[in-house]
Amino acid sequence: MKKLFCLSLVLVLLLGTISCVSATTKTASNSENYYSWVGIKIFSTGVRGDYDTNGKKVTSFGKTSSLPQCWFLWTSSNKQSWWCSTTNTSQAKCYGEAKFCLGVTTDDLTIGVQSVTKGITATGKP
Repeated sequence: MKKLFCLSLVLVLLLGTISCVSATTKTASNSENYYSWVGIKIFSTGVRGDYDTNGKKVTSFGKTSSLPQCWFLWTSSNKQSWWCSTTNTSQAKCYGEAKFCLGVTTDDLTIGVQSVTKGITATGKP
């Protein structure tokens, strides 16, 4: 009886070790700069997303962030980001966008000379 219990315990531990696949957390990110017609950097847009992978497929998706940056008189608002992929895919794809304005902007009101919404996609592999 004692031998059978020890053999069963060893077998369970061995099978648990073999079937255990560790998940790895990775990050997909991308950014792009935009310049004025005279070559001055005026704003950039970016996106970042964390996801888990087992080495072959993406197993789960974490938090995403839209990363707008502005210089000079430009401001940003309405930033948002989300995952475009679904679970158990061969890639992780997230999208982020923000509204940029030459002037003053909030989520509800824009007072400015020029306004544009820019988006960007980041792709990650397992």
